[in-house]
Amino acid sequence: MNKGLTFGERLGDLRDRKGLTLQEVEDATGISRSALGRYENDKSADVSVYNLKKLAKFYGVSGDYLLELSEQPEHTDTPIEDLHIDNDMIDILKSGRVNNRLLSEIVTSSHFVRFMLDAEAFVDRLVSYVVSLLNDYYKKGRKELYEKGGGKIPEDAFARSLDLFPMDDNKYMRDILHDDLDMMMDEIQEKHREDPTTMNDDELKKLMEEAVDKAKEAAEDEKYGQWAQTAAMLCASIGIRFHNLTDHQRHELIEIFKTSRILYPGMSQCILHQPAYLFAEQNDREAVFVGREAEQNGQVLSIT
Repeated sequence: MNKGLTFGERLGDLRDRKGLTLQEVEDATGISRSALGRYENDKSADVSVYNLKKLAKFYGVSGDYLLELSEQPEHTDTPIEDLHIDNDMIDILKSGRVNNRLLSEIVTSSHFVRFMLDAEAFVDRLVSYVVSLLNDYYKKGRKELYEKGGGKIPEDAFARSLDLFPMDDNKYMRDILHDDLDMMMDEIQEKHREDPTTMNDDELKKLMEEAVDKAKEAAEDEKYGQWAQTAAMLCASIGIRFHNLTDHQRHELIEIFKTSRILYPGMSQCILHQPAYLFAEQNDREAVFVGREAEQNGQVLSIT
């Protein structure tokens, strides 16, 4: 997904959001359908100020947004102090280090408010007190059963539930936050299925097949040997075409990978499936052995 949209892409995106055809926009604005089509395809740079104002007013956005001078369609005159964000946040947004468009989609997700409420409850330990009370209550119940049973706990489902109940409030809240994030990411990913700047399943499959072929070709290059295959597959897993790199870049990259304690020459396409052993906490020979053994058995170890 690209960080910004072109003038034409912005017009097309705004029209799609309203569910309108070019004819309907022409009827509403008086701008011809052919001109609108050229604008959306970025094939015309002669957009008059008059038409620009009309389109901005019709779509309810600023002229700066249409002209790619701002990523903010509306509220361009909102004072910074009204947003209640600190200087560090402003620096991050201006730095270009994060995808501001994606950040906006996360914040405007239908699940974001719930995520923030849960995060606040976790950070401020609002749940800890309640969980502590519940744990004490069930400990008391277990103690009463123990005393009534003459020093023994009955072997039934209810008694077993008292053994299982004691909760770790931090773990409980982390699971809740994880679920919130899953729902947000699923929602955003679904919206991006029709986004022209997002890679679809067919494009991803093509990239993976190309990476496998190029990795095999790279491995045949005597200059790099089997390390080239490993490097090519790792690059493909993060969207880099190894064969498009310069010789110097390839050499430097391979030298870096050689310092790894879990990578080895000739690793195959299982890398593209996020093999768990690549991310093992213990970067030792055991992790390498597990990974190699899985490959030899035709298995793909994936992170769940």
